[in-house]
Amino acid sequence: HNGSANGAAFRVTANALDIVIDDVSVHDCQDGFMSDGPATLTVTASDVFHNGAGDGFSHNFYVQGESIVLIGNHIHDSKAGQNVKVRSHDALIAYNLIENAGNYEIDLIQNPPQTDAPNANAILIGNVIIRPPSADNNSQVILWGTDNAGDTGRNGSLYAFSNTFILAHPSADVESLAAAIVRGSFEYQGQKCSASSRVYAPSNLWPELRERLQEE
Repeated sequence: HNGSANGAAFRVTANALDIVIDDVSVHDCQDGFMSDGPATLTVTASDVFHNGAGDGFSHNFYVQGESIVLIGNHIHDSKAGQNVKVRSHDALIAYNLIENAGNYEIDLIQNPPQTDAPNANAILIGNVIIRPPSADNNSQVILWGTDNAGDTGRNGSLYAFSNTFILAHPSADVESLAAAIVRGSFEYQGQKCSASSRVYAPSNLWPELRERLQEE
């Protein structure tokens, strides 16, 4: 269980190389996934949730291997820590639903000398990333570069393509929210690269928001 110091459900270490994990459910562990060394860890089509010991230092994903690839997962409800914490040299995070972290949704930070090497890049494609109403870091969503001002940040770039970031708060003004949804979806007949494709609404706002959208 989370506070039992039982380590990770999956830990890639001891010079392991390419590991692929598909269609698993990982929950209520001290950490969900960990890696180090030359490993490339790939996780696909999995449900990863409620991992962490509640100390802010354990997470759903805490990876330091050469590369991390996350595709098509539901990663959510980390216990006090991050949903995805990456100290790997490079990362591909694509087509995941990432939501409701105890701290950052995605934390892409330094791990010298590994991240001092060129092209320490992170690529985010087609994810839906939902910030909770409150979190331990004042509801910030993504941290990039370094978490320590005294350390050199990652020697690379963050690329984000076709992601959907949902930052609505349960206290949002429904009239303004409805207008923004309609404009974001249908302005210019929807012929723009940033047109809205889906809406995630807090349950307390949905009945009134649905009525206002129907009126619009």
